[in-house]
Amino acid sequence: MLRVIVSSLLFFVMIMVAGCKRHHIYICDPDEEQCITVIDPAYSDIRYVINGKHLSVPDTNFVKLKISTGEFPLDGIYICWKNETYRWEVVVTTTKKVLESKLDKDRYLFSSKLDEDERGIPTAEKFTQKGCTNVGFEDGYRIVPKGHAIVINQNK
Repeated sequence: MLRVIVSSLLFFVMIMVAGCKRHHIYICDPDEEQCITVIDPAYSDIRYVINGKHLSVPDTNFVKLKISTGEFPLDGIYICWKNETYRWEVVVTTTKKVLESKLDKDRYLFSSKLDEDERGIPTAEKFTQKGCTNVGFEDGYRIVPKGHAIVINQNK
């Protein structure tokens, strides 16, 4: 009986360790020419946003964030792909603090706040335009507008 209990506990621990990331996804433009990796370690308020597809955090071209967990009903990431100035622009509204940024600021723009309208109200209107998207992380991955991004889940 003890052997069954110990085996069951070991199996449970292995399952918990194997599922150690809340998010590890690639978000790509529809042609998959540009991608961003998002890694959220389990049981943490840290989020990495990385240029390109990566299995782990590289030495350059990433931003490390402390994010709010549970304070905002809609967790996600806003992206505009390649424009006249930047290769991509990213907004993460659940950002409490940028802990480290190793992004090439001439190529990539990161922000923790959406643009505001004339009344001072944050608006995501820009991210509904062609070449932009909003990927929500609640209840799976919600892409708005549909077809403006591809989400590739790396959680195995």
